[in-house]
Amino acid sequence: MTVERLEGIIPALFTPFKTDEEVDEDSLSNLINYLIDAGIHGLWVLGTSSEFSSLSINECKRSYKFILEEVKGRVPCVAAVSSSSTKVCVDLAKYVEDVGYEAVAATPPFYLQSNSKSLAEHYRTLSESVNIPLAIYDNSSATHHTVSEPFVAELNREIGIKMVKVGGDSRKTPLAKCINLKKLLGDEVNILVASAHFAYYAFTMGVADGTISALLNVVPETFVEMYSAIKSGDLEKAREIQYSKILPLGFLFFLLDTSETVAMAMGKTILKWRGVIESETVRKPLSPLNEWQINYLRSMSEYTGII
Repeated sequence: MTVERLEGIIPALFTPFKTDEEVDEDSLSNLINYLIDAGIHGLWVLGTSSEFSSLSINECKRSYKFILEEVKGRVPCVAAVSSSSTKVCVDLAKYVEDVGYEAVAATPPFYLQSNSKSLAEHYRTLSESVNIPLAIYDNSSATHHTVSEPFVAELNREIGIKMVKVGGDSRKTPLAKCINLKKLLGDEVNILVASAHFAYYAFTMGVADGTISALLNVVPETFVEMYSAIKSGDLEKAREIQYSKILPLGFLFFLLDTSETVAMAMGKTILKWRGVIESETVRKPLSPLNEWQINYLRSMSEYTGII
């Protein structure tokens, strides 16, 4: 079975850890069921929010298999297999296809710089290694490669890329890139906006089919409610949810710290308060939240009704 098109609310699944930083599979199971029970429409597996770059290859493989077994076919799952090595990406892509994933995704290789020709060859090699759809995973802040709209069009034309997770870059927001891709390719590609606080605008403008984000782990029911309101034509309700609940929390993800990635620590802290996972632990080199950040997060969570 393959998934050709994703729509709606697609959390970029967290990896819960125990206090000793080992993977907490009981909490992971709870989180998966919490998200599916909230009505989400798919799962993005082992993306940035999973802290995949801090997992070993064996941990990644165990997580791919465990997550798919827990989902039990209830929602479509896309497995991200990003690596600085094309060979590792290919090995992981073959593994996730073998265990039953419906699509695979990859960022550009990170750490070493690639030109556009090398980058296209990376995706071509990956696409030819499996028989399930391949998605481009645009994340320039982590990979330092800008996935341009013309580059997506080139891969759509040359190797049949039909799905792209759209992040921003130093010149454009994810929303601006979604608008450009829609103008350039129309419905030829499945456009998934990567920042949850842009989802309302991307949906109401008709330039994205779905949204993928860390924030969707935290309040999945809120995003599902907003998306359902848009689909039913109740834009007033969707706008109220966007401005009273989603934007305050979304902005907080950027306000608490600009020197370190804090989205996972923030999201896990809220999920612990909500009783979904046992620990807010993030794996080193990430740091736990400090006292003032926790206090700020709690006050905003109470203000928006999350806890």
